Amino acid sequence: MKFNIKIVSKSNSLNLYIEYIKNLLQKYNLKYSSIKLPRKRKFFTLLKSPHINKKAMEQFETTQYKILFCIKTENTTLLNKLFFIILQNKPKYIKIFIRKII
Repeated sequence: MKFNIKIVSKSNSLNLYIEYIKNLLQKYNLKYSSIKLPRKRKFFTLLKSPHINKKAMEQFETTQYKILFCIKTENTTLLNKLFFIILQNKPKYIKIFIRKII
């Protein structure tokens, strides 16, 4: 029985979480494909001196990256280990959502 699993992961730093998940998948010799999804950007504007100077403003930006990993495997025990490792030992800056298991 073959399993197709889709995992969506989100993070603020692109390189760190791509390396984390790819290293895990390569460690267990799983075949996967990755698709970069659109990033979300938020802009914030703060006034330096809110009482006097309207022109003195600072702008900040946060970006959130998403990647979809599609994993194909037949081994269920390996999948259980992988899910446990991904969900329990992941760094704080990564959010992982398991979308489909077919």
